[in-house]
Amino acid sequence: MAQQSTSPSYYLHGTSHIPLMGVTVGGLLGRTVARLAENVTRIVPSQDVRWANADLTREADQLATGLIAMGPDPGDRIGIRASNLAEAAEVAHA
Repeated sequence: MAQQSTSPSYYLHGTSHIPLMGVTVGGLLGRTVARLAENVTRIVPSQDVRWANADLTREADQLATGLIAMGPDPGDRIGIRASNLAEAAEVAHA
């Protein structure tokens, strides 16, 4: 049986010679959580928020579940304005 590679795949895009990783934002957060779940990633003193990577993942997953429950169809757009709140990171990772 062939062994699967665990290294990320890379590809070239556009005019740059720098390869891009073929990974989603959620996939990148998942990799980070696997290595550094308890590291603090988001501090918003005005909201008294201090999230570790695992907290951010949990919050983003809850938001994504809620957005999916709204029933958008493929191609629908959802506008979100989050400013400099802790939830801005949550939205970016949902």
